[in-house]
Amino acid sequence: MKLRKPFALTLALIFSLLVTGCGSTAYFREDQRMTAASSGLTPADALDALFTASPEPLVIELTKTREREDQAKTEQGGLTGLGIGGLFLPLVLEVNALELTEVRPIDRGYAFKAKVKSTVNLIPPIDGKVAGRAVVRDDGTAVLSLDPFYSNWVGIGNVLFWMKYSVEVVDLDALTFSGSYLFRFHGTGNATGSGFYRASLGPPTVAAAE
Repeated sequence: MKLRKPFALTLALIFSLLVTGCGSTAYFREDQRMTAASSGLTPADALDALFTASPEPLVIELTKTREREDQAKTEQGGLTGLGIGGLFLPLVLEVNALELTEVRPIDRGYAFKAKVKSTVNLIPPIDGKVAGRAVVRDDGTAVLSLDPFYSNWVGIGNVLFWMKYSVEVVDLDALTFSGSYLFRFHGTGNATGSGFYRASLGPPTVAAAE
C-alpha cells in the first residue's frame, strides 16, 4: 500500500511528459528578422562581424531567458529540454555552451565544427564534433543550426540529436546574440525543448576546452 503513492506520482510525471510531447517546441520561431543593436549593420554584416570577432575556438556560452522581448531577464542555468528514456526514466537535457572550430565563410554565412557542452540528468553525454552553419536568409532572418548527430549517454542511451537557434538580436559591443532555440532527440530516449536564450562569446573555459 505504501508504494502506491510514489508509483502514482511517477505515472503522473510520465503522462504529463507524453501529453506535452516530452517537452515543448512552441517557443521556437525562425521568422524574426535579425537586428544589430546600436551598430546599424545589415544582418549579413552583423553575422560576419560576430563570427570574426574572436579567434578560434569560438566559445558560445548559452543562458536561458524568460522571454523574447527582454533578453536581459535571464534564468539560472543553460537551455533545457524534457523527455523520457526507455519506458519510464524522466530526462532533463541542459545545453550550456558550444565550442566552434574550423570556422569558414560560406554563401550567406559561416560553416563550422561544434563541440556541444551539455548534460542529461546532470551527466555529460559522449558525442564528437558536429558540422554546423550560421546563415542569413533573403528575408533577413538568421539561423544557427547543427547537423543531426549521434550521442551516447552512460553507455546505454543512444540518440540522434537535432539543434537549432534563431539569431534575432546581435550586440557587437557586448559580443552577444539572442533569439529562440529548439532541441530534439530520438532513440532509446526521446526529448524536445524550446525557449529563449542569450549567447555570449568568450574565451575557452576549462570545461569547454576538454
